[in-house]
Amino acid sequence: MDALVKSHILEKMAVTSVNMRLWKMMGAYDVGNFQTAAMFALKFLLETTIQRKIKLLQKWNLNAESAIKIVVAVLQMAMIMN
Repeated sequence: MDALVKSHILEKMAVTSVNMRLWKMMGAYDVGNFQTAAMFALKFLLETTIQRKIKLLQKWNLNAESAIKIVVAVLQMAMIMN
């Protein structure tokens, strides 16, 4: 995924009070800042091996269930905001 695509995704996910309320309703409290969550989701989805995904989870101090919740919530927000 090139930088332009990442930039476009992050622009679409800009935080507003309405988006933040939707974000909280989805239950993704593990990462407070939506843009941070979006970056985590992109990194997690782009990792190619299980070992690298595990290392990323350890770096962010998340378990697999929390990571999946964050990725799903970010994708749902992207669909809502598109």
